[in-house]
Amino acid sequence: MFALEAIEAWCAERLGISWFASHRGGTMMPFVHMELDFRAPLRPDDELLTTVLLDRLGRSSVTTRVIGRLAEGTISFDGRFVQVFVGGEAMAPQPIPEAFARRLDGERALAQT
Repeated sequence: MFALEAIEAWCAERLGISWFASHRGGTMMPFVHMELDFRAPLRPDDELLTTVLLDRLGRSSVTTRVIGRLAEGTISFDGRFVQVFVGGEAMAPQPIPEAFARRLDGERALAQT
């Protein structure tokens, strides 16, 4: 799915964490909610431009918005994805680690512009 690949790239570039690698140990950010609305058809040969924005920042959760646009600017899909920082054997929610909180604050400021 294009939206999940865009979030993986965003996590790597903006947070310095590989979403897939994080699930092999250490800081984990599983998805707890996803919603996606399709607005226009996306065909196999279409050029797709995706934008990932920080939509909401909670104590332990991060909500991102992913917008997929066709080359001419038409929105193909728009979605929101919620991830929660978890740890321990119980995979219980934990506060966002400080190293990520600083970067996420910068993303929040960027998304508001």
